[in-house]
Amino acid sequence: MGGPALEIPVLDTSPGEFMPAVEELREVTAQVSDELSGISKELSSEVQQMAQDLGIADITAAAAAAAGVDVSEVMPSEDAMSDPGFDAEAHNRAMQEKIDSSGGE
Repeated sequence: MGGPALEIPVLDTSPGEFMPAVEELREVTAQVSDELSGISKELSSEVQQMAQDLGIADITAAAAAAAGVDVSEVMPSEDAMSDPGFDAEAHNRAMQEKIDSSGGE
């Protein structure tokens, strides 16, 4: 067992000395979170615009109509899709299950 020993330094400070650093870390974390939220919204808008440009909504509506499924039952609202927590994969699975359960008619 020839590995090096793990050395843990002993800090000679009181817990209160770390509070300014902890508060600064909280502020930086909040700023990063805000920036990521903004980026996510921008990307969501770009993806939605690309989907419109490609006619994906129209194609989806036509496919759902052909399968005998009301689009309003399977298509989330634009607000729902722009939410950073929107799970497109779960939506697609649910949509496929709905189509499968209707027998594709």
